[in-house]
Formats: sequence, C-alpha cells, structure tokens
Amino acid sequence: CHLWSKIVLLAEWIVKMGVTTVIAILAWFGVQWYLTNQQKHKEDVAFAVDKVVDLTKTRKFLAVEQMKKELSSSGFSKDAITEAFNVASRDSRINLDSINNIAGLRWVGETSTSSLSTPWISDRGEADRSISSYVLPPTACLKIRGMFTPARKIMNDEDIMQLVDTILEKSTGNRIIHVVVDRKSPDGIVYLRCLTRSDAGGVFKNLNCSMYEGRPISIKFVRESRYDEKFPDSAKCTRPLRPSSQK
Repeated sequence: CHLWSKIVLLAEWIVKMGVTTVIAILAWFGVQWYLTNQQKHKEDVAFAVDKVVDLTKTRKFLAVEQMKKELSSSGFSKDAITEAFNVASRDSRINLDSINNIAGLRWVGETSTSSLSTPWISDRGEADRSISSYVLPPTACLKIRGMFTPARKIMNDEDIMQLVDTILEKSTGNRIIHVVVDRKSPDGIVYLRCLTRSDAGGVFKNLNCSMYEGRPISIKFVRESRYDEKFPDSAKCTRPLRPSSQK
C-alpha cells in the first residue's frame, strides 16, 4: 500500500508538471503570436500612411472612399486603413476637405523657406511632430527624399561624403550602417540602413518633416527584403558609420 501511494503521488506530479508545461508553452506561443501581429499592424499602418500621402500628393484631392478602396485592394486591413487616415489627416501638407459633398484629403504642399542661416530647420509644427511620434519603426531601412535638388550636380566622392556627413551629424545617437546617395534621382533620394529598428525610428523622428536648405525632408520606411534586393551588400554591414570629422 505504501508503494502504491508513492506511485499515485508520482503519477499526479507527472500529470501536474505536464499540464503546467503545456500551459506555459501555449502561453509562450500566444504571446509570440500577439507580438508578431502587433508588429505587423505597426508596419501596415506605417506603409499605409506613406501610400495615402503619395496618393494625395499625386492627385491633389483624394476622396475618403477612394482611399479606402485602394488601400483595401493593396491588402491593408480596415483597422490599418482607419489609423493611416487619422495619421495622414494630421500631416501639415494635407487638409481635410470636400468637393460636391464628397469628403477627402486635399494636398496643400509644403512651405518653403529659402533664406536660412542654417541648413536644418527641425520644427515644422505640432502636427508633424505627432506623425513622427506616432509611426513606430517597422523596419531598419529608410528612404529620405529632398536631400538635394536636380540642379545640384553631385559628381564626385567629396560631394557625396559631405551629404552623408550631414545626415550622420543630424542623426547622432542613432546607428546608421549603410548609406547610398541616388545621384540620378530628381527627388534628391538617399537610402540608408540602421543597425536596429529602434535606430531607424530615431533617424525618422530627427529628420522627417524637417527642412534642409529650404527643402522639406520626408522619409519612408522601406521593407528590409526590398532593401536587400536593391543593395545586397548592405546585409553584411554591421559597423555604425561616423562623420568624416570624427574619424
């Protein structure tokens, strides 16, 4: 009887441990599923905001229903579309408007300031700051628009280095590991990759909606898979870049 009671206790202990282990495993998978879905939602919102801004800028007026239809056809969820609309509508370059009782977003453009004592002007209003703080870093890769004009001929390495130094100095504290200046871009495009998504978020907040040499700077997050396709060698970069003056 004494032996049997020990066997029963052992069996109960094994069952309890098994149940506890199963619950722990299910809980772990549940947390991972939740975090993955949250991150995907953040990415979707960030990319949806970019698409809304681009569509509004291109068409000058974007009806709300048309926006929902196009984003939905691109695979964005209803929640992502709603959040993207709320964020984009706070952009200082966009106004809420209506034409023939059709609600939509109207592109009003940027305010340019040509006579500047410093190349960077960081504050373009509370609405712009709200966008920067709202959009969380979905990837570690960024596309900066407006860093130079088509009239500016970037022909040599010294010009490129100066432009890269400008970005690195403005992004102090955020680890940038790869930078490419698209010399032929009519929009002054610069691509960059950060060591982590957190670093990319810091660069985004520092540069997005700033003014550089009188031009508005805008930044988009680029999916890492696309960045790898465009710049395969960037995946091997791990050392943070520093301005030439600090080398």
